[in-house]
Order: sequence, then C-alpha cells, then structure tokens
Amino acid sequence: WDRPEVRILCEKAAAALTTNGLLVIHEAFINDEKTGPLPVAEYSALLMNITQGKCYCPNEYGLILEELAFDVGPYKDTMADRGFMSAVKQ
Repeated sequence: WDRPEVRILCEKAAAALTTNGLLVIHEAFINDEKTGPLPVAEYSALLMNITQGKCYCPNEYGLILEELAFDVGPYKDTMADRGFMSAVKQ
C-alpha cells in the first residue's frame, strides 16, 4: 500500500471501531531507524518495484493512528521478521 491507501485503511478501521475498540496491525515492519531488518528492507524494495507499496515503520503507522484519535501501543516482534502493534480508539 502507498501512504494514502494506508491512511484510508486506518480511517476505515477508526470508523468501524467503537470507543476503546482495539486495532492490531501485524506486518513486516522496517525498524523506526529504517536500518533493517535486512529481509524486510529487501521485501520493501521488491514491493516498491512491483507495486506502489512498501514496508512501513511502527512510527509511520503510529503518527497516522494518533491523528485519528488512537492511543498507540508499543511495537512487538513476533517471528519471521514480522511484528505487531496495537492501538485503542479513544
């Protein structure tokens, strides 16, 4: 997804959730410093080449979600260079 589409998806989630509703994003995230991990950076480069999307860092999602009145939780690693973040609609 390109940045405008990411925002639209977050807006749709905000519209669908009631107060205190939970949004969880499980994704291949680039770290906030945009230095890796290498497999995610390679995947992001592939996405930019074959689609209009890329991998985003937790901070990029967090800024959008905060603008949409979400309380954003911390990023957590899962496995296979993936992770999740959660946000609660205020």
